[in-house]
Amino acid sequence: MKLSLVRIGNSQGLRLPRTLIKECAFGPTVDVTVKNKVMTIRSAEKIREEWDDYVITEKKQEEINSSGEWEW
Repeated sequence: MKLSLVRIGNSQGLRLPRTLIKECAFGPTVDVTVKNKVMTIRSAEKIREEWDDYVITEKKQEEINSSGEWEW
């Protein structure tokens, strides 16, 4: 999809179509990164952000026997 830069005061910006915003599940803020002249826009909200903490906690509680197999 090609978009045109639009003037916003003394700056320029991109006007994103509503369908694109919904498809990307953008909230009120986005995370923008630039690497090798490529701009990436991602949702700033981290869905399931707390899952990392949960997985770490659960791994501590799980036991692995001497053969490296999970014990059920």
